[in-house]
Amino acid sequence: MIVPASLDDLRGPASGVEELPVRLYWSAGSRQFDLADPDQVTALCEAVIDTATAIGDITRYLNAGLLVRAWPALGMERVKREAWERQFPVLRRQRRGAAA
Repeated sequence: MIVPASLDDLRGPASGVEELPVRLYWSAGSRQFDLADPDQVTALCEAVIDTATAIGDITRYLNAGLLVRAWPALGMERVKREAWERQFPVLRRQRRGAAA
């Protein structure tokens, strides 16, 4: 499991359309994600966090602002969620705030 040292390291695009490589998203259909669509941002974040095997994939494809906004909607293993929330308490606060 890969967790970056800082949210500032997440320098992925914040707008436009992002295409993930096959190694990160091999499902049928398009590998393109419209970053203006919250559901597609959620899907992109889930795919990258779930399949990345190198920190470069995390920092290249994830955007800190988009990740924080999408965080409450992300579906992931509890162990991964806890690791990210330990490193970045803002994510835990965002999830708890959305649940309130």
